[in-house]
Amino acid sequence: MAEYGEEAGALLGRRYADAFPEAYKEDFSPRTAAVDLGRVEAIEGESGTDQSLYADLDAADGEARLKVFRVGEPLSLSRVLPMLSSMGVEVVDERPYALTGLERRTHVYDFGLRYGEALPDHARESVRGRAAGDVGRLHRDRRLQPTGAARPG
Repeated sequence: MAEYGEEAGALLGRRYADAFPEAYKEDFSPRTAAVDLGRVEAIEGESGTDQSLYADLDAADGEARLKVFRVGEPLSLSRVLPMLSSMGVEVVDERPYALTGLERRTHVYDFGLRYGEALPDHARESVRGRAAGDVGRLHRDRRLQPTGAARPG
C-alpha cells in the first residue's frame, strides 16, 4: 500500500483487507494486489471495465495474460471468448475472482493467452491498446451481457 501514500494506503488497506478471495491471494503477490486495486478504484461509477495485458517473467514466447477488471455485473464468458479469439489469440485458461464486502460489485478476470508466435516488444503495446479498445467497446455496445450471478473465485 506504500504506492498510495500512508493515509490513502491505510484507507485502501482497510477497504480491501478481506475483499480478495483466497484463490487470488494464492495466485498474486500483495504488490500485484495493490496495483490491481488501483485499477479497480480508477473505474468510476457503478459499472465499468479496465484491462491490463502482461506476461509472467517465466512465460514462454507467444504467451501473455489479460486481466479484466469489472465493476458491476459479472461478464459472460461466452461473450468474452469469441472477442479474444477474434484478436488471433487462443484462450488457454481463465481465472475469475469475485471481490466481496465492497460497495460496488467487483470482479477480476485473468485470462491466459497464447499467440501463434512471440510478440516483439513494440507489438505488445499495440495488442494492449487493441485489447483495451475491444473490451471497452464491447462493454459500451452492451454486447458483453452480464450473467447475473457471480462465479466462484
